[in-house]
Amino acid sequence: MCSRLHSRLLAANWKARLEHLERLRRKAKAEKADFREANLRAAHLEEAILNGARFQKARLQSAHLDRAELVGAHFQQADLNDAYFVDATLDESTLRTITRAVDWERAHFSPADAQRLDDLMAPSSL
Repeated sequence: MCSRLHSRLLAANWKARLEHLERLRRKAKAEKADFREANLRAAHLEEAILNGARFQKARLQSAHLDRAELVGAHFQQADLNDAYFVDATLDESTLRTITRAVDWERAHFSPADAQRLDDLMAPSSL
């Protein structure tokens, strides 16, 4: 009985540790990081602080940048097919670089950011 209880406590402890590591991973801080030409396919960077990061020519297909801080980030020529930016913090300069990325139209944005991108692509904004 004691051994069984001990096993359950160990399992619960490991589960709590793994959940804590998952939260830390998702809240990574990599401001001004250089991810140029990096393979970040299906990367999970939810809630990461990536202000000023450079993603030019990076492969970000199916990457998750939900709720990430991306002020001043650069995405020119990055592949954004099926990338997720839902509830991310995106300033106008970041949005402009996204419009210069590959398959950015297939990425997922919050409705407000999708509208901001549409506005940037309107003939009067070009």
